[in-house]
Amino acid sequence: MLSLFKKTPTKKYPLAQLFSTNKTDLIKAFEPLFDRVLVKRETAEQRTKSGLYVPDSMVKKSNQGEVIATGTGRITHDGKVIPMSVKKGDKVLLPEYGGIEIKNFGDDYLLYAEAELLAKFKVK
Repeated sequence: MLSLFKKTPTKKYPLAQLFSTNKTDLIKAFEPLFDRVLVKRETAEQRTKSGLYVPDSMVKKSNQGEVIATGTGRITHDGKVIPMSVKKGDKVLLPEYGGIEIKNFGDDYLLYAEAELLAKFKVK
């Protein structure tokens, strides 16, 4: 049987080859779609108020983060775009579970839908 389509091998490009080795280039090139928000979780305190160091196994994940990038907004059934209520640089309250983890040169980022975020801090 004669095949109408030629099978061509697909090329796989590691992300490091697509961009320079600078870790910020990968995140700057990352743009979430629709109502998705890219968040960097703040590091938890490893020291108590009295000055004692807490071991890594006992440190809880921080529930606060900073918005790194946002999508354009949610699209309704009519085709209208509802703009995002958070923007780059906002401090947000994160849920305990959820989000898609993205690792970039040792830095951990989380991708959430805007509706999954719990609150936005008004920082002056």
